[in-house]
Amino acid sequence: MTQVHTHHLFGFYDSRWGKPVWVWPQVRQYPNNRLGIQLFSYAEDNQFIEPWATATVNLPDQPLNPGEVFIKDYSENAGLLELLVRAKIIEPRPLKAVPSGFVTVTAHKLTPEFLDFISETQNAD
Repeated sequence: MTQVHTHHLFGFYDSRWGKPVWVWPQVRQYPNNRLGIQLFSYAEDNQFIEPWATATVNLPDQPLNPGEVFIKDYSENAGLLELLVRAKIIEPRPLKAVPSGFVTVTAHKLTPEFLDFISETQNAD
């Protein structure tokens, strides 16, 4: 079967579980209007586009500036932060680290390129 993937500008291969899977981001908004990043993949077995991972976490009690997100880089998302940096979705340097339950979550600024992409796709006719 031929591998199918989108030609998304910010798509990347995720091989954290062995076989590389092409994933791409979609920006969502949490109920408090903060940005969230959901990753999607194409499942060859059933030929559907499926959610792959939620790359962000919403911490409503923690301050966050526009264009910044909290990255979930633990549990099933361990290693995802590095992939998001390589894909030029987030800046590599964390802005801050905050405790959340039993883990520490880091805030990152979205790259100017990704912010431009978001703006362009939201304003497309």
